[in-house]
Amino acid sequence: MELFNTSTPHRSPDRQRHDEEQREDVKPEIQIVPHRLLSERTGMRLIDELKTVGLVSRIGYAGPGDMIGYIWVEVYGFHSETMERIRTICDEHLPFGYDLSIGRFTKHRKTVSDYIREDMMRRRREGDVER
Repeated sequence: MELFNTSTPHRSPDRQRHDEEQREDVKPEIQIVPHRLLSERTGMRLIDELKTVGLVSRIGYAGPGDMIGYIWVEVYGFHSETMERIRTICDEHLPFGYDLSIGRFTKHRKTVSDYIREDMMRRRREGDVER
C-alpha cells in the first residue's frame, strides 16, 4: 500500500505561482575558473573590465585568503555576443588559461538553513537585550 507519492509533491496554487515567479528571477551565470589563483590586484582588474560588458547584472568571486580562484558573472540573459566579450577579456587578462561554464553556480534564494540561522541569530539578539 502506498501512503503518498513522493514523485509529485503537492503544491498549493499560491506556492506554484511563487515558484514560477522565482524561476523568472533566476539569471544565468558564467563561471570563470582561472588555471592559476589570481592575486587580488589582477583579479580586480579583470572584474573591473567585466563590469563594462553589457547585460551583466552582478559579479562575485571567491578564493582562499587574498587570492581569487572563481569568478561568477550573472547576466540578464545568455547571448553569444556577451559570452564572446567575456572570452576576449579573459584571453587578455588570463594568458595562462581558464575554463568558462554557463549555468547557475551561486544561491539565488534563501535555503531552509538560511531561515533557521536567521531565526537563531534573532533569538540570540533578543536574549541579549532582555538581560
